[in-house]
Formats: sequence, structure tokens, C-alpha cells
Amino acid sequence: MPCLLLQILCARHRDWRGCPLAVIASDRPTARILQLNRAARRSGLRPGMQFSVALGLEPTLRAAPVETEALERVRAQILTILHRFSPEVESWESSPEVFWLNAEGLGKIYLSAGIWGRAVLAALPWRAAMVIGYSRFATLALSRARPGLTGVSTPQEERASLRRVRLSHLDLEFRLLEQLEHLGIRTVGDFLQLPAGGLRDRFGPEALKLYRLASGDLWDPLLPDPEPEPVEALRVLDYPEHLSERLLFLLKGMLHPLLGELHRRGEALCRIVMKLSLEGGEQRSESLGLAEPTLEALPILDLIRLRLEGIRLDSGVQELGLQAVGAPAPREQLELFAQASRREMAAANRALARLRAELGEERVVQAIPEQGHLPGARFRWESMERLERPSPRATGELRPMVRRYRNRAQPLQELPPGRFWGPFRHSGDGWRRDYYYLHTGSGELLWIYYDAVRKRWFGGGTVE
Repeated sequence: MPCLLLQILCARHRDWRGCPLAVIASDRPTARILQLNRAARRSGLRPGMQFSVALGLEPTLRAAPVETEALERVRAQILTILHRFSPEVESWESSPEVFWLNAEGLGKIYLSAGIWGRAVLAALPWRAAMVIGYSRFATLALSRARPGLTGVSTPQEERASLRRVRLSHLDLEFRLLEQLEHLGIRTVGDFLQLPAGGLRDRFGPEALKLYRLASGDLWDPLLPDPEPEPVEALRVLDYPEHLSERLLFLLKGMLHPLLGELHRRGEALCRIVMKLSLEGGEQRSESLGLAEPTLEALPILDLIRLRLEGIRLDSGVQELGLQAVGAPAPREQLELFAQASRREMAAANRALARLRAELGEERVVQAIPEQGHLPGARFRWESMERLERPSPRATGELRPMVRRYRNRAQPLQELPPGRFWGPFRHSGDGWRRDYYYLHTGSGELLWIYYDAVRKRWFGGGTVE
């Protein structure tokens, strides 16, 4: 899955398409850049840069971190899909973007390996590159160098294709890649011509490991991940139940945990199977298909209610079972399900009306921003008649700066070297001061001013 973190970020912020994009390690100005799109690379940005430095080079850069939970949810979704095409699937611990599948024994199901590979790519909701080959490292290297589906007929063809792969496609450390390029070593074939003896001493352990992988000396068997457990629930009743209303109430309590598990896997429910064990040993199974995958309980419960009302039970139900069949869920559904609360404006306004009736009209107020220097003068209290849904203003193309002010300016022992912007004059009641931005060599962006009376620089805050 090339640049999987970047794909997740693009799916989350569709309005950022066409802009320079970056995935950063954390939401801090000193965070390292993990992945970049082509527009950002054309601006001279590279993975490993500090976010604040990159923002100085490209002011229109859009960047955000991708949470570990979101990545694991996508990986679980991918594993679930891949297990439909192979009983043995391994996710690589060293990279969240890499998966290996065992294709042995699938010739009786698919007419060719190419048909199987195209079916796998068509089922994935993320952009992917797939190579059908004979060895771990060769398939990994070729998948990073070639988009779409690639197949090799023989181990010899795979070996020849591997030697032509450029080292820049292999996600090597920047320093190692730079050292090799200075020596004119740009492909795997060039690298394999080096003597293995002095690689570790000259280039480090990563170069030696790369050499052993590329030459075939280092080989690991496939270590498949266990298949995801079926999403199901079972409940044994204390006494046989005949009424459909009570059965529906019990099934409702079983449904919500199943939807939560599907959400964790990055899926939505597309089919629900209801299993009823009746007195006397009779088993009933009812399968309900949904018009479209969903994580909302109400339409599912409505279908279950209709089915329960339409079937005739000759005896009471002793056991209830539910099995949820999932399908890849759109990002909008996952975000909607993850919201902890759903605010209903009409109910909120009724609650405010009760507060005004009990406490007085002047007790329900809201803060309105005002122009002022002191924090207490930057807002006023105004009576609030009703709540309105938020309507944020468009911020334009440029990323807004976040200024973090200190309560008390700190004197700088020495002024760090860097690039200045300013002066920017601020004034209040009987005072004025010239502020400057200072972009230091360490990547920090400081908000400073010079005190002419005390003849020294002070730090007023930082800028993110």
C-alpha cells in the first residue's frame, strides 16, 4: 500500500487535494515529516525534515498526524479483505504498508495468477501495488518500484527485474542512500557488485542486511497472521421466550457490541444473521441483507423487528445468536459512529428555555469576541436566545499561525542565530513595542522583542 499514511490523510481531508501534503509524526512544530505527496516534493521538501522548517520553505503545506488507532483500523480492514483471497496473510511489522499472501493452491479457484491478483486489487478500497513472484525481498522491491499489478514467470526473470530496481525506491536511510549515490551506486544490481566483507564497517548494519536480502542469503518463511474471528454474539435465556418484543429488546443489547467490533475493523454491517434455538432442539436461522453497509443500529433493528413479526414460533426461544457480516466502510460512516454524542438542537434549546424560566433571562449568556489588549477586554457577555449550529468561516489557502504567548516574557541569555522577520509594531494604552519573528537553526519560530531600556532581547512566545 504505497504511502498508506498519506492515503488515510487524503481520505480524511478531501479538500486538501492538489495542495502540498505531509504526514507528520505528531501535532508539534518540531515533529518529523513521515510522508509527502508529489506537490510537496516539488517544493523541495523531503521526509525527515522538521515540520516548522518545511512550513518555512512551503507556506501552503497542509500537514497532520495519523493516529495509531486509525492506522490499525485500516490495517485490520485490509487484513480482513486479503483473507478472502488467501488463507495465509502476513502483515509486516517493519512497515504498516506491506502485506504478503501465500498464493499456493489457488490455481483450482482462479484460472491464472493474474486474474487472482486483479481480483485482490479490485477488492481493496486503498491504492495498492501488487507483485506475484517467488521471494520476499524481490516482490517487496518491485512493488515499491512499479504501480499496479506485476507478475514474473520464473525466478530468473524476478532476479533480473530486481537488479534494475533503483535504491531510492527501497525506503533506505537518507544518509546511506546519499553515500551510495556519491559512489555511483543507484540500483540493486550496482549494490550487489560491492564486496560483502567491508559493507558493515563502511556503511553500517543496514547496508549489510540489505545486501543479504538482495542476494538471497537472508530468507524468512511466511508467518501468517491469524484470521479475524467472526463477529458474533450468543445469549442463553433464563426461560423460553415467546414474545417478539422481548426478543427484539434482547437482540438490541447484543447488536451494539457487534457494531463496535466492526467499527474497530474499519467495516460496516452489510448482513446480519439471526439464529434462534427453540425448545425441543429446533434451530431457526434468519439472514437479513441491508440495502447498503451501515453502522447505525436503528435501521438494523427495524429489519429484525419486521422479520420477528413475520415468522411463527411454535415454541419458546432458549438461545439467541447474532452474526454480523461486514464490508469496508466509508470514512464518513466510521467518523459518524465514533462520535460520542449526537446533539439535538431542538432538545438543547428546550433545556435552555427551562433554565431561563427557572433562573432568569440574564443567566443564559454567551461570550462575544471584542477588540482589546487585555484578555478580560477581548469579549463581552451577551444574552443567548437559542443555540445555532456552528458555521466556521473559510480560512483561505494559507495555514493560520498559532501563537503561544508566555504570561511573562523571558529574557534571552543570548540571541540564537537565525532569520529575522519584522518589526511588527504592537501598541496599547500609552505603550508601543516592536516584535520580530526569529526562525532559529533548530527549526523553532520565536516571537521576540528588544527592550531598549534594559538593552536585551526577550522571548514573548513561540509560533507553530
